[in-house]
Amino acid sequence: MSELLDYFFLLAILLVFGISIFAADIILTEFDEATDNTQANQTILAQGQNTIHIFDLNFAFVLLGTALVLFITAFLVDTHPAFLPFNILIYIILIFVSATFANTFITFAESQAITDTANQYENIIFIWRNMPFILTVLGAINLIVMFAKINRARGGV
Repeated sequence: MSELLDYFFLLAILLVFGISIFAADIILTEFDEATDNTQANQTILAQGQNTIHIFDLNFAFVLLGTALVLFITAFLVDTHPAFLPFNILIYIILIFVSATFANTFITFAESQAITDTANQYENIIFIWRNMPFILTVLGAINLIVMFAKINRARGGV
């Protein structure tokens, strides 16, 4: 059952990660505008901007990588089928919580001060707009992995 609870931590981590990426981009842009425009400064700031924009793609890898780790954990931890109703209940709560987190992030990204920066990060916005659906799929796969494995102690092959 703890494998499904880890998705709540995943949501919090992705929320903080996404906001941090936007904050870093805004800070770097403000720093760029406030400093003198020498060649050395422009090179360093351009490299910083490129690095921050790479996190747009890394956001999906963080989501899928942690989901893969949760699948492996769900497979390796022995779970009795009697806990399936409790896992489904937690799973339903997770979907509602993910919708709340997604709404919070999209509201943040669409705020007037952040909109210009958020429009540069299409992958992050796409993932957050579809986060309840993504977690529905990942949670369903997690439940299948958790309860459909062969267990020799319970008469499996």
